[in-house]
Amino acid sequence: MPGLAGVVVPTRTLRVGESAVVLRGLSFDEIGQLMTEHSGAFDQLEATLSGLPAGGELEVLPQLLRVFPRLAEQAVALAADEPDQADTVRRLGAGFLQEALIAIWELTTEPAGGGKKFIARCVTLFSGARHALPDLAATQSAADPSPPH
Repeated sequence: MPGLAGVVVPTRTLRVGESAVVLRGLSFDEIGQLMTEHSGAFDQLEATLSGLPAGGELEVLPQLLRVFPRLAEQAVALAADEPDQADTVRRLGAGFLQEALIAIWELTTEPAGGGKKFIARCVTLFSGARHALPDLAATQSAADPSPPH
């Protein structure tokens, strides 16, 4: 029977010594959390991504690892469903972190057709919602005949 209960979330498993870490793409809620907690890093990342040619998103990963380590570590912990383990991620090494970020980026953006398309669709979605909200508020207040409080 189709439905959300039967959905299997796509994941990727990365080896870490004798262990393995299973990662998935990030949700809008988690992206929002990261953007709130690391807003300056996201502003710089957005400026860097906007100048890249199509398909060049992975070129910024070394910069992400160098300039935004806490953001990167927290993103990996969230994608591993262990949000309290960012300190553990920090100790796993830059090579693991780089591979993990690539996997998370791909798992997050591939369903939308890649990074550029994902970002463009988010902008379109949120811009449309932002423009619709004043219209919605005006429609609701016009439909409510009660006097203001």
